[in-house]
Amino acid sequence: TFFLWCINFIALELERPFGSGDNDLPMEQMQNDFNKSMATLLCKTGNTPPTFNYDPQKHWKLERTMWSGGFFPEEPEDAQER
Repeated sequence: TFFLWCINFIALELERPFGSGDNDLPMEQMQNDFNKSMATLLCKTGNTPPTFNYDPQKHWKLERTMWSGGFFPEEPEDAQER
């Protein structure tokens, strides 16, 4: 019966995730983070993503790291100097 009471108390905690207890969700912090995200999206600078210019000489390591299947792209000529 001890096992069943434990399961019951766990279920009660899962049914009530909002509050000020130790195991409750941090709703105030989550709301603050959401408000900051919304304010950022409403800002004029938040409406456009930053630009990205791909440079094969500069980003070859990133390609090599992210490539899957055991095949790596060829290194640029100046890769030996790095």
